[in-house]
Amino acid sequence: MQILLDNGYSNVFEMNGGFKAWTNAGYTVTTNIVYPGGSFTKITGPLTLASDETGGTFIPYGAVIIHWANGITEVTGADNRRILLAKDAEAATVTTSTGEVKPVTWIYQLPQGATVAPASGEPGITRMMLDGNVILTIIQKLENFTE
Repeated sequence: MQILLDNGYSNVFEMNGGFKAWTNAGYTVTTNIVYPGGSFTKITGPLTLASDETGGTFIPYGAVIIHWANGITEVTGADNRRILLAKDAEAATVTTSTGEVKPVTWIYQLPQGATVAPASGEPGITRMMLDGNVILTIIQKLENFTE
C-alpha cells in the first residue's frame, strides 16, 4: 500500500480483514450485472485476480484496469479486448479501514504473494507482479473516457 502512496496515488485504502472478512461478516456480494440494453456493467464486488476469493468480479491475469478521469473504469484483457466497462458512481461501495467509502471498481484482490511495482518513468501506471510476471496493470488517465 505504501508503494502506491509513494508513487502519487491518493485513493489507496486498506480494507480491514480484506475481502474474506467482508464476506465472512455476512455482507452481500454478487457478481457482474449487465445493464439491460447498455454497455456498462454494474460492479458489485472488488476486481479480483484471486481465484480462491468468493464473490467479487473476476478478471484474468494480464488484465489492464484503466481509471478514466470522468469516473469510468475500463478493464481489458492481455489481448487488449474489453472485458468490462463500469461507472464508478454506480458500483457497490466498501468502507475502508480509515472510514472512507470507496467504489469497488477501485478495490483489487490479488493472489497471495503479489507485489506492487510502480512503472519507472511512467506516471499513472502501476503493475502488480507475481513470481516475476506482470499479472495486472493499473492506469490512471487524465483524459475522459469517450466511446
